[in-house]
Amino acid sequence: MEEETGGRRGPALRYADTPYKRWQKAEGVTIYTIAYDIHDARIRDLLRGCATDPADYFEPSGVAGIGAVFDEIFAQIAESAWLSE
Repeated sequence: MEEETGGRRGPALRYADTPYKRWQKAEGVTIYTIAYDIHDARIRDLLRGCATDPADYFEPSGVAGIGAVFDEIFAQIAESAWLSE
């Protein structure tokens, strides 16, 4: 995800390597990101980098796709809450 600007790190890589991102993973905080109707690859990369893990980043297409994404996120949260009881 290197930007083509002299090898500088893009925004997704800068975020992925911050103390906050490391803290969030250490504390078990999950951040889901959804790139809905985003055509700019840089913005998609940023959202991908902000998600806790690659599986927590979604790129739905259409209204049905966004509904499926929210269903998946709900299922993951429900399972996580059930497992933590």
